[in-house]
Amino acid sequence: FRMGMLQTLFVLGLILVGVAGVRNLATVFPSTRAQVGALVVYAATPLVSGAMSSGRLTVLVVYAIVPWAVQLLRRAAGISTADPQLAETIDVVDGLADMSAWERVRRTVLVGVAVAVAAAFAPIALPLVFLVAVVLALGTLLARGSWVTAMWFFVTGIGATIVAALLNLPWITAWSWEG
Repeated sequence: FRMGMLQTLFVLGLILVGVAGVRNLATVFPSTRAQVGALVVYAATPLVSGAMSSGRLTVLVVYAIVPWAVQLLRRAAGISTADPQLAETIDVVDGLADMSAWERVRRTVLVGVAVAVAAAFAPIALPLVFLVAVVLALGTLLARGSWVTAMWFFVTGIGATIVAALLNLPWITAWSWEG
């Protein structure tokens, strides 16, 4: 078995997962031009080449999980995709989905599972995704969005972090800052 090829496929797979996550996240924009722009900017980030040149797998794992985490947090907070038909005539605002409590819990657990998988390879993903949820909550408030949506970002971030920590519980006690 060729371990070098497996490692190469893993690294390239992380890059593709990150780009696919941005492609999925960019569907929130009603304009195709904005979607392509988001994809190009994320794919052309020099972060990937720097991580590959220094052999930092942790950076690539974070590169792969952050767009998916933002997308899943957005959906768990109840923000749905804007209507592209309205983009031509008026200023488009995000739609808010009316979800039951069980649906919010299910989506929060989904974010937690995704973070747990990333944290198994890069433990920094656990606090980083929580920090992303806090920044999304603060950004919502600064943009004069609904405080309820900001609260859901924060609550989902806390819940996802707890789920991810519980799923990594057997070895989370061995994590250190040096690692």
